[in-house]
Amino acid sequence: MVIFITLVFQGLTLPLIIKLIRLKEIDPIASEDEQQAGIQLRLDTAALQLVQSKYAAAIQSNKLIEFYKAHLEDQISHTDKRLQSLSHEDTEHEEIEAYHRMLLDIYGQQRRVLFQLRKEKHFSDEEIRKTELQLDLNELKITGAGHG
Repeated sequence: MVIFITLVFQGLTLPLIIKLIRLKEIDPIASEDEQQAGIQLRLDTAALQLVQSKYAAAIQSNKLIEFYKAHLEDQISHTDKRLQSLSHEDTEHEEIEAYHRMLLDIYGQQRRVLFQLRKEKHFSDEEIRKTELQLDLNELKITGAGHG
């Protein structure tokens, strides 16, 4: 009886008790979109700092490095603006859902274009698969599951 009460009973009732007292996280946690944008912003900022410090001379002589630096700067600006819009209390849950629906619709259209490209045989299957994988990852960020 002691084992039953201490292990089974307490184990089964603990989730119910937590729901009843409405126990919340100790530290406030941002929404998934805010977390993803914040992480991406930190990663892009670190990459830009490395490019500017370690590859400053190469930026002038290598167009690819110069282009990548400009890409990082644009990405940081875009992600920062996105993060600011997500963190405003004005951004309602419905707005975020509408944004996600639009992105999923875009990804669906892009999949149809990739299917057409595969039929046209202008691009290798490997490159098309890489692009499909990126679409899968983008979709996974929204849905939390693979596309079906």
